[in-house]
Amino acid sequence: MQVIDNDVAPALLTSSTVSIAIAVLVMAGAAALALFYFVAAPQPLRGAGVLPSSHWLLGDTMLVNKVKNEGSSIFEWPEWQRSYGPRFLNLSLAGGARVLLVNDPEAAHRIFFDHGRFVAHEHWLNASAAHHEAIVTLEGPQWYHQRKVVARAFLPQNQRAFLRAADATLSEYLRGLLRGAAAGGVVDFDVVAFMSLYCNVAAAAMFSVDCLAVDSLLAGRKSELLVDADHVFAALERLVTIPKHMWPLLVDRATLARLRESSRRCHALAFDMLAARKGGVLPAATMAERARLAGDAKAYPFRQLPRAEGVADFLDVMIEAQREEEAEAAAAAAAAAAGDGVAAPAAGASAPPGSSSSGSSTGALTDAQIAGNAISLIIASTETSAHTTSWLLWAVLRFARGASAPTSLEELSEAHLYGSLGEGGAAKGAAGVRGTLPGGAPWRTAAGAGEDAFPETPVWDRIRAEVAAVVGSTLDSPLRWEHLERLQYVEGCIRETLRLYNTVPFIGRQATEDCEVGGLHIPKGTVLAFNAPAMHTDEANYAHPFRFVPERWMAPRGSGNDAAAATSAGGLAAGATIASAAVIDADEPSVELEPGLSVPVSALRLKAAKGGFAAFGGGPKTCIGSKTAILQIKAAIVRFAQAFSHLRLAPGTPPVVPLATVTVRPRSSIKMQGKVA
Repeated sequence: MQVIDNDVAPALLTSSTVSIAIAVLVMAGAAALALFYFVAAPQPLRGAGVLPSSHWLLGDTMLVNKVKNEGSSIFEWPEWQRSYGPRFLNLSLAGGARVLLVNDPEAAHRIFFDHGRFVAHEHWLNASAAHHEAIVTLEGPQWYHQRKVVARAFLPQNQRAFLRAADATLSEYLRGLLRGAAAGGVVDFDVVAFMSLYCNVAAAAMFSVDCLAVDSLLAGRKSELLVDADHVFAALERLVTIPKHMWPLLVDRATLARLRESSRRCHALAFDMLAARKGGVLPAATMAERARLAGDAKAYPFRQLPRAEGVADFLDVMIEAQREEEAEAAAAAAAAAAGDGVAAPAAGASAPPGSSSSGSSTGALTDAQIAGNAISLIIASTETSAHTTSWLLWAVLRFARGASAPTSLEELSEAHLYGSLGEGGAAKGAAGVRGTLPGGAPWRTAAGAGEDAFPETPVWDRIRAEVAAVVGSTLDSPLRWEHLERLQYVEGCIRETLRLYNTVPFIGRQATEDCEVGGLHIPKGTVLAFNAPAMHTDEANYAHPFRFVPERWMAPRGSGNDAAAATSAGGLAAGATIASAAVIDADEPSVELEPGLSVPVSALRLKAAKGGFAAFGGGPKTCIGSKTAILQIKAAIVRFAQAFSHLRLAPGTPPVVPLATVTVRPRSSIKMQGKVA
């Protein structure tokens, strides 16, 4: 019989214990992995197209991140859908959420309007709420109450005041840009810098303050507010695809720290604007809430702008609504206390006057909620208005006379006006080689040949002609509300820009219960994302979908009720929010897309009855500031058309490629030159 040394036995026992522990851990890990895969991990949906490269555990997360990190165009996404699923594409993301890209107008319309069954994506709500509380971060009764109150600020009488303030800021910027330039001279500007400009446009229009962004912009600097807005959007892009409980593990600390600091400064600005409007003194409860949300952060420099007597901006409207609701709550409480049989408000249903509660109730709008909505409006309107204006000016050049007509989604972006985008195209552009349009087509110049040549741009020429006829040809011409109603072609250009280069590429809604959409069973919790780049360029929805044809949004004049005609013809799709129905003259029934190709206007319009145009979403959660965004863009195009007779890209501008982040941004800066009118 073998005898084991007493010193060896404990070592063997320890080794055996470690082996057993390792085996147990391995089996537990395998069991947990199996449980995650069969229970928690999103499984491909039966009947939905699935990318062949989908990972068995992570779905398409790795592929999506690869496309984003390599700087691919947003038009990769529609091509996936077209290749692997005619109506839906399953993008299963790690973290338990299925994502289906929707390219079906009828399904989009139903999902937009069935608000009880399809709500905002929970990851989006969590990511947004990490920054502030507002209508974009809420669902249910709280959302409905805030939406109803905030909507007061966007009534037509208030929009008129917004226009005056926005126009003053735009005119100030352009006069600064043109200072010292003679007629016929060339002025450089960067359309990406419109972000700083629109920060001030939004602040001036809705809050009657000057955040000094115009001074920063003319000096070649970003405004402080825009720097923090960029941090907020970068954080949202990262957080929106990750469950909140996974943020500490999957989100780097620097991103969360930047979001926290940027949020603090944004809140400081909003609270200080509100304090200035309320006489400089806020209740103690509000100041405590400011301290909680803003810490010791100081507001960006701003100055109060003068307002005409009787003119209300966003803060005025919110303060008035707050006081009305507080008075109603106080009256109801007094009546109940007096025994009049009127039920007192539920606990927490109203807040003390001027206080700032957590917002968990549907009582009077609190100061913190006013501040949160103010932050939302500044940041959101900056993004949408700036990018749409940028893409419109880019489209004017992309579709210049002589340019090769795009035939695919990629060709909408992959174009460079100083050389072909073939091999070495970018290098040619950087070297300043000129004289060709995309595909090598020769320039047709409007100002002679050589170094000073500008392309012929029929769209810009028609915009300028309409602006001159309706508003006037100089920056000194006053811009009035009634002018906007008559800028029909400009309106069509804005819509066509939103169709081809929609600012928000994907709008997500999450199913609150099992249901069926488009013949596909949708499990509870599935996120349906409206794939605007695919829907807006689908030949099933639009004829000649890759062409820039503003006339497709215009109904024939003299067809009875012009507005009704535009709507019934598809010119104004469901959920549209542009102020007026654009029209064209009855003697202009066709549009010449190119020599020898004329197409009737009626054949160019939206073919789908509903849901095929999702620029601002749809249904009850349509973008509340869409009319203000259109107003600001129209005002900007008017003033740029008065300032510049011709446009071109600046030498060395790299190929323009739109990228899908939270919004659609150019991959690199778009530098342009304008000839002073």
